[in-house]
Amino acid sequence: MIQQAANLIKNSNKPKLYVGGGIIHSKANQELFDLATKFNIPVVTTLMGRGAFPRWS
Repeated sequence: MIQQAANLIKNSNKPKLYVGGGIIHSKANQELFDLATKFNIPVVTTLMGRGAFPRWS
């Protein structure tokens, strides 16, 4: 499943990460930050996902 997601991101022209409260609940904020910054992928959050990613990034 992770490999499939990685392939989709790799083969995408303009990938975006749309994240919700699950990121906060699972305490995966740092992993999200690392992924988004390493590959320069914009992050959009749902209302419940606000705070999962720094707004200044």
